[in-house]
Amino acid sequence: MHWIGYLIIFVIAFSIKDGIRKKSLNSFDNMAVLSLEFSAAFLIFLLIALVMKIPLTINSYTLSFLGIGVLHGLGTVGKINAMNISLSKTSLISKYNIFFPMLLGFFFLDEGKLLNFHSLEGILKVIALSLLPISIYLLQSDHRNKTNKTSKVWLWNMLQFFVFHATLDFFIKININHELILQAAVFQRLSAAVITLIAAKISKAKYPLTKKLFGVTSANAVLIAISYFATLSALTTAPLVIYKPLAKMLTVVFITLTGLFIFGEHKKITPHNKWGYAITGLGVILLIIAEVAEKI
Repeated sequence: MHWIGYLIIFVIAFSIKDGIRKKSLNSFDNMAVLSLEFSAAFLIFLLIALVMKIPLTINSYTLSFLGIGVLHGLGTVGKINAMNISLSKTSLISKYNIFFPMLLGFFFLDEGKLLNFHSLEGILKVIALSLLPISIYLLQSDHRNKTNKTSKVWLWNMLQFFVFHATLDFFIKININHELILQAAVFQRLSAAVITLIAAKISKAKYPLTKKLFGVTSANAVLIAISYFATLSALTTAPLVIYKPLAKMLTVVFITLTGLFIFGEHKKITPHNKWGYAITGLGVILLIIAEVAEKI
């Protein structure tokens, strides 16, 4: 399957998970839910590996993904802690973390050659990526008057999120082997789960044993497993400098359509948002056309 196919699977699973998490955001302790989701996702991958009799040996490859899992866990914990301090400002600022892995791919993976003015595909990619910061700004502009609640703790948590989470896809890209994806998933989810469980213990997270919590955790764990496996599969061939913005734009489009047609969120869309959605859709079209044209 082409990496765009895996990307679409990721976007659908991630968007549904995001919708479930938003609906239950104020119902449970965020750190408790996160630790349960990550632990359940690890168990899903472990069960699949055991059923398929996949060898889970300790070697340099699996150890590298244990380290990547630590980055994932620390980055996500930082974001959750920042959200608990200021949800609106965290939602706004965190959108811009996609530029860090793009820059890493540009400078360290020689992906800058994909963005050029010597071919139609290169020009389309440059135009599409130029639209990305504009679309993010327009889609988030309704938060401008709600983002004054910050502190040194919030800044530290956001720094933790940016540093660790932004490098996550870069290290996956340089380490992933398309024949050993399941092993990578098992070890990465193991260390990520351990980090979130430790964070939950430190924060004294509360675990109310209810059917709703079980349902939310189970559903999101399955969606996390699907989205992460799709990410690993896509990054075996996808360039970061294209993958990250396309993933972001497609996620925005899918979440928007879900909100409009399933949750009836028409009244929440401002004029600025409409322009943002239009520019995002244009960026998606340009990137897909460029990718398809490159393969012809």
